[in-house]
Amino acid sequence: MDERADHRDAEVAPADCNRSSVREKFVWLDQARVDPELTPLAFMLAYALANLVNEVEGFAWPSVARLAAECRVAERGVQKVIARLVERGHLSVEFGNGRGETNRYRWIVRNEDSVQGIEERQNERRRAPCDGKAQPEPRRSD
Repeated sequence: MDERADHRDAEVAPADCNRSSVREKFVWLDQARVDPELTPLAFMLAYALANLVNEVEGFAWPSVARLAAECRVAERGVQKVIARLVERGHLSVEFGNGRGETNRYRWIVRNEDSVQGIEERQNERRRAPCDGKAQPEPRRSD
């Protein structure tokens, strides 16, 4: 049987499944973005990984070299950031079996409400005046 025929017969994921994985992807990226302990490079790496995740399996398995090229940093920098994402509870890693076997990465989505809560607190801090005095509302131009 022809390989192309096998591919055509494969099941296609329902649209709802794709929508939920896209939502989960953005929730995860927001979660990484609002973590005050992560650097901009960590977010860049999270973004690169999120775009490489296989939606059916839920894993990404790029090489460290590919991630380094995507983020324009040294491989050691990628390794440090991956360790930090794991340490902060944003990423799980299944290690490959040596040379030529890439690691498999899966995002970890924590409670969605806690991500929104962090973002709301950060927005409140941005709006709060530094001297403790209330600031007037900005004027509207109608």
